[in-house]
Amino acid sequence: MRHRDWFRFPTARSRRSGDLQPKPLQTLVTLSSPSVIDEYCNKKGVSMRIIELARRLIAALVAGLSTVAAAADPAVIHANRVGSRPYTEGFIGKGDDRIHYVSTGEGPPVILVHGFPSFWYAWFDQMEAFGACRRMIAIDAPGAGLSGRPARDADYRVARIARQLDRTIAALAPGQKVTLVGHDWGGALA
Repeated sequence: MRHRDWFRFPTARSRRSGDLQPKPLQTLVTLSSPSVIDEYCNKKGVSMRIIELARRLIAALVAGLSTVAAAADPAVIHANRVGSRPYTEGFIGKGDDRIHYVSTGEGPPVILVHGFPSFWYAWFDQMEAFGACRRMIAIDAPGAGLSGRPARDADYRVARIARQLDRTIAALAPGQKVTLVGHDWGGALA
């Protein structure tokens, strides 16, 4: 990359419009490369100490952004922006058996199981309405949202997923009586 091109953002074509769009994480990775920083800063007469500080700062940003991007559900971020109460997310289990859930509110627990082809956010309006008096917990069913995806089709049997749902309920509301609500395919599990 030449010194006069250091500011150009790597781009990707949008699938819908074909427009070029910047890739921020890739841009930070590119800008954090020693040759780009050294070339630009040397031309401007910046000391090596500042160059090293800039390199470390950009590397930390890249590491932090990649961790956050992998961990945060964009729908939870949106729910926290537009919702009337805080939404939290978590995981039960590991690997193919991992279940992603989102909860809000306080009170007796209500477990919400979505239908096909959806994910936890299908319950957002209900979570908003009942979150004032109940602890609303929406799960991503296996193979949906951020939950694990079973490797074999046979692992999508209702009996297996119902056992997985039982373990999830036991972990989310130990020793408590829960109300289980399902829609569509989630109704078969409920």
